[in-house]
Amino acid sequence: MILLLAVNKRSRFDIKMRALLLAFFVTCCSLHAVTGMSSGPPIDTPANEALVCQQMTPNSNNHGDPQSGDGGYRLEISPTMATATNGFTYETDTVYTIRLAGNSIRGFLVQARMPGNTPGVGVNPMLLGSFQPGNGQQTLDCDLMVGAANEATIAHSQNQADATSVQFNWTAPMTAGDVDFYYTVVRVQATHFDAISASQVGVTTAPVRSPDDYRFVRSHPEGCSRADCNVFIGIDTNAGDDRFLDIYMEGTAEGWVAVGFSDSPNMFSADVVACNRVDGDIVAIDGWNLPANTRDNIPDTLQDVTLYTSNYDPANTRLSCTVSKRIALNGAGEDLDLSTDLYVLYARRITASTSLDSLQSHAVNPAQPSTRAPSAVRYTVTTASTSAIPTMAPVRAPEDYRLQILSPTGCSRASCDLFIGIDTNTGDDGFLDIYMEGTAAGWVAVGFSETADMFNADVVTCVRNSTDDMISAWDAWNPQGPGRSNSIDTVQDVGLFNGSFVNGRISCTVSKRIVPSNSEDLNLDDSLYVIFARRTADNTLANGIMSHSGNGASAVSNARSSPANSRGVVGESVHTGNLIRAHGIFMIIAWPLLATIGIFFATFMRPALPNGEWFQVHRVLMLISLVITLIGFILIFVGLMGPVNTSGNLNLAHMIIGIVIVAFQITNPILALFRCKPDNKRRWIFNMVHGHMIGFWSQTLALMNCAFGLSIFTRDRSSTFGPPTPNQVPLWVFIAWIVFQVIILVGGAIFFSVYACKTKQSNCAHSSVRGFIREDKSQAMEMTSPGDKEKEVEGEPERKTPSKDSPLRWGAFIVYVGVSVPMLLAVIVMVAFP
Repeated sequence: MILLLAVNKRSRFDIKMRALLLAFFVTCCSLHAVTGMSSGPPIDTPANEALVCQQMTPNSNNHGDPQSGDGGYRLEISPTMATATNGFTYETDTVYTIRLAGNSIRGFLVQARMPGNTPGVGVNPMLLGSFQPGNGQQTLDCDLMVGAANEATIAHSQNQADATSVQFNWTAPMTAGDVDFYYTVVRVQATHFDAISASQVGVTTAPVRSPDDYRFVRSHPEGCSRADCNVFIGIDTNAGDDRFLDIYMEGTAEGWVAVGFSDSPNMFSADVVACNRVDGDIVAIDGWNLPANTRDNIPDTLQDVTLYTSNYDPANTRLSCTVSKRIALNGAGEDLDLSTDLYVLYARRITASTSLDSLQSHAVNPAQPSTRAPSAVRYTVTTASTSAIPTMAPVRAPEDYRLQILSPTGCSRASCDLFIGIDTNTGDDGFLDIYMEGTAAGWVAVGFSETADMFNADVVTCVRNSTDDMISAWDAWNPQGPGRSNSIDTVQDVGLFNGSFVNGRISCTVSKRIVPSNSEDLNLDDSLYVIFARRTADNTLANGIMSHSGNGASAVSNARSSPANSRGVVGESVHTGNLIRAHGIFMIIAWPLLATIGIFFATFMRPALPNGEWFQVHRVLMLISLVITLIGFILIFVGLMGPVNTSGNLNLAHMIIGIVIVAFQITNPILALFRCKPDNKRRWIFNMVHGHMIGFWSQTLALMNCAFGLSIFTRDRSSTFGPPTPNQVPLWVFIAWIVFQVIILVGGAIFFSVYACKTKQSNCAHSSVRGFIREDKSQAMEMTSPGDKEKEVEGEPERKTPSKDSPLRWGAFIVYVGVSVPMLLAVIVMVAFP
C-alpha cells in the first residue's frame, strides 16, 4: 500500500500499473488460502496445537468439516506386525517402513499412539517410537505431556502434488508393547478424512505377485493373454490383511476399467470398483449401480477402496491399476458381501472420461463397442470357488449347434424371426450353450415346457437395455396361474457369454444348467417342448421382462425333444398364439354372428316369412354355426398341443362351459330329426326342449363364454382391469354388443307381442309370451320345409300372407344386423391383430 501511495502521477500508465500491482498483491494473498497449509499442519498457537496434536484435524475455517469414513486410505507396514487388541504388536527397536496409500493425497498427518488413546478434544496424545521423515515431510513436536515422544508425529512439510502414496520409516521403542497408528489425509482443501485408526480399518500390504498369479482371474475375450485382452481382471486376498481383496484391472481403455459384483448376471445394484482416468490423473472409485433401467453408477458414500498402483500407456491406450477392497459389507445398500456367491462383471470405457470423481457410461460409438461381460456363473471370489463352472465360451458357429429351432420353419438364420441353437458346453457337459437371435428391440427368449404351453415353462431371456443397447441374461419361469406373468428365478442359473444389438436384431449366447438346482427350473435331460418368443418393442420394465403380446408372436416346436441330447433342425408348429386367436375368432363368428341371426329369424321373422322360409334361414345358419364351432373347438386343443391349462377359476369355467355348449349344439339338430308333426298334441314338448331349453341356454352360455374368452385374452395382455385400455377394448366392445343384444331381444319380444294383440292379428298368440311355449296353429307350417314329407293335406300347401307388421320386423332385422355386424367385426379384427 505504501508503494501505491507513492505513485501520484495521474497518467494512464500509472493507472494501469496500479491495477497490475493490485492484482499481484491480491494473488499473493490468495495463494495461501487456495493451496492450504503448504508448510504442514501449524502448531504455532495453543489452539492450533490442540487441533493438530489432540484431535488430528485441520482448521475448519480453512478446510471445512471432515468427511465420514476412511476415504479408501490404508497403511502398509513392512515387516508385518502381529494384530493385537486395538492395535499391533511391534518388535522392539525395529525399523518399520510405513506407506500411506489411496486416492489423491495433498497433505497428511500420522501419529503412533498407544492402543485406545483415540484422538479427541482434550485427549493428550500418548505417543510411541519415532518417525524418520523423507523428502517433503517433517516431524512435529506434539509433546503435550511428560514422557511423550516428540518425534512420534509425522506430517507433510510441503504439498504432495496429488500423490497417491507417501512413505516413511518408524522405529519402535526399546521396550515391548503394542501400538496403533492414527492418520489424517487431506485430499483437496475442503475434503479430508480425520483420525483414521489403522487397527480399525486394517493394514494392508501392497501386492507383489504378478497379475497372472492372482488366485481368481477373468479375461475378455476368454483365454486371451493379458497384454492382448480387452479387459483382464485378477482378484486375490491381501497378504497383509485377509479382510481385504487385492484387485488388479487392465484393459484397452482411455477412460476407465472396472469390475463389478452382482447377485444377478446384470448391472442392476452391482457393487463396482473402477480405476478412472482423466488426462494425467488416475483415481480409484468405489461405486454402485442403481436398481433401475438407467443403470447409472453412483459413487459410494463410504469410499472403501485403496489405490496401490496405476499406469497408463498412451502408445497402446492401456490402463492398469491395483486396488484393495473390503470383503465384508461396509455400506448397506451400496456394497455387497464379497464372501458370498456373486456374478463377476467387468467393463471398460474406451473413450476418454471427462469426470474424475464418477464413472460415465461405457456405451460408446457402435463402431468401437464397449466390453461389458458378466461371468457365466456365480463365484465366491474370496476362495475362487464357484457354484457352476462353464468357463469355456462357445467357439462353434450358430449353424453348427447340435439342436436348432427355426421360426418360421425352413428360414436361414439371418432371415429368421427367431433362431435358436442348443448344444452342450465344451468345458462342462453339465451345462448347455444356448444361442438366440431374432428381430427384436426388447428381448429374445427360449422356454422349455412339458405341455407346449407357457405355464410353468423354464425360460432363458436375453434382454436389451434401450438406453445403451447392452444385453443382459435372465433365468426366469412362468408360474402356473392367471396372466402367464414371467417371474425372475430366485437363483440365477444362467450366464451371458456375449450379446449384441445390431441392425434391429438381438443375438446372444448364454449357458444354462441342465440338471435343475431349484424348483423353478426343469430338467433339460427330459423330453420337452421348446417355446420361443420375442418382444419387438423396447423392454422398458426395470428389473423385469415385459410381455411379448402384440410385440412378436410366440411359437412352439412341432415335436418334443431333449435339449440336452437331441440333434437336428426342429421347425416350429403353427404359431400357438395364432391358433388361440383363430379359436376365438371362429367362436365369435359361430355364435354372436351366425347363431344369433338364426335365432333372430326363429324368434321374430316367422310372421314375416309364414311359408317356412324363416326355417330355411334358421337351419342353414345354425348348421354353419355348428361346423365353425367344431373347427374352433379343435383349434384350441391343437394350438395348445395337449391338455388345456385349467389353473384359475376363469380358465376352468371357460373350458367346462365350452364343452357343454358343443354338446348342446350337436344334440339340438339330432333332436330336430326326430321331431313330431306340427299338429301333434305333444309338439310343444319338442318346441320347449329344442328352442327354449337347449337353444336358449346354448346361446346364453355361448355369449357368456365368449366374454370369458375375451377376458382371458385381454388379461394375458394387461395387468389391470377397469376402464378400457388398448388391450381391453375387444372385451368392452363385446360387452356393449351384449347389452345391445338384450335390448333388441327383450324389447322386440315385448313390442311385437303387444303390437300384434293390439291390432288383433292372427299371430297374436305366437307373439305373446304364451306363444313362446304353445305353438300357434295358424303357423302350422313353421317347421316344414318344401322337401319335408310332413304334409297336412295332399298337394301344395296354401301360401300364407305375411303379417301386417312384417315391415317393422324387417326394419328391426336391418337395424340388428347393421349394428351387430360392425361391432362384432371390430372385435374380430382386434383379436386377429392385437
